[in-house]
Amino acid sequence: MNKFSAVRSIGRGFGSTAAAVLVAGAMLTVSSAPAAAATAAGCRDGSASISGAYLQFSMCWDSSGTMVDYWLEDTAADGRRAELYLQYPGSGSSGVEVDEVTGGAGDWSEAWWFNGSATSNVYPKLCTSDANTDRRCTGWL
Repeated sequence: MNKFSAVRSIGRGFGSTAAAVLVAGAMLTVSSAPAAAATAAGCRDGSASISGAYLQFSMCWDSSGTMVDYWLEDTAADGRRAELYLQYPGSGSSGVEVDEVTGGAGDWSEAWWFNGSATSNVYPKLCTSDANTDRRCTGWL
């Protein structure tokens, strides 16, 4: 079993930075027969901004899954939070919220997401909301 881990810096304030360690597992099975429909490996980078939020990401995928490294930032002192959603096979048309930044202008999160079942068709979306109401988003990137 392969283990993936990352340190996620959370927020700012009073000169200290909190950190949380994220750990996820993935199983990689190797066989002598080639897969009938192998996923083509690839990577792509992107960024997006909307009023009050900024996202920068790097995404790579292959037959073992998809990894998304990202930087999510709240850019406005407007009382709204910055949110990152990911849509992938099985997540539904609304996708899944994977991170949010709630500390106001200048607050940020740098982390990664991995899903061993999602070997392609993963799309991020940047949103802001007022405590999960009045959500404003980019399209799927």
